[in-house]
Amino acid sequence: GRIVEPVRFQMRGVATEAAQALVRAETILGEQAAPPVAGLARTLNLLGALAYKQGDLAAAETHYLRSLTLLRSEAQPPARDVARLVSVIPTSTDAAVLVDAEEAVAECIATGVLVARGDAVAYRHELMRRAVEDSLSPAQRAALHRRALSLLAGVDGTDPARLVHHAGLAGDVPAMLRYGVVAAARAAARLAMSESAEVVTPS
Repeated sequence: GRIVEPVRFQMRGVATEAAQALVRAETILGEQAAPPVAGLARTLNLLGALAYKQGDLAAAETHYLRSLTLLRSEAQPPARDVARLVSVIPTSTDAAVLVDAEEAVAECIATGVLVARGDAVAYRHELMRRAVEDSLSPAQRAALHRRALSLLAGVDGTDPARLVHHAGLAGDVPAMLRYGVVAAARAAARLAMSESAEVVTPS
């Protein structure tokens, strides 16, 4: 679809080249042109990163939210679903969790919303992740945490503390207790190993 309303950007603290790019983007949108969504979203995300580096958090958030608005209205459901799932998984999302969603992941990376980090993907910036997560209703967030819990539980080597996190936010008390016992036992074992490895220096 076409974007009818011109987009107004905050340019405070943005470098000259970035400001010029913003003006061009605003002109394109104001003329109701239909540029490739991926290219425009990537531009907005890069401008957001630039503003953030310059300490202008308000401008950075504006750019990111504009990008997300575009993606929310234009992205295909599989990519939108992946973006929402990754938004409730802190730090990064393992490739094993996103198996069978390769095309949707590729679309999210192409738009600049997600970036590859080794064998995982993550949001380009925490502001973006929070913006997507905050756009979800409580019921949507709980459902996504249930899905994340189910997927992560099937990945060998997943830290049980991560499972406790998702179980708690999903409202799954039995799972929270079950994985909480495992996480506590693992933490106790690590503490015991650390204490046994301490070297006492004579005074």
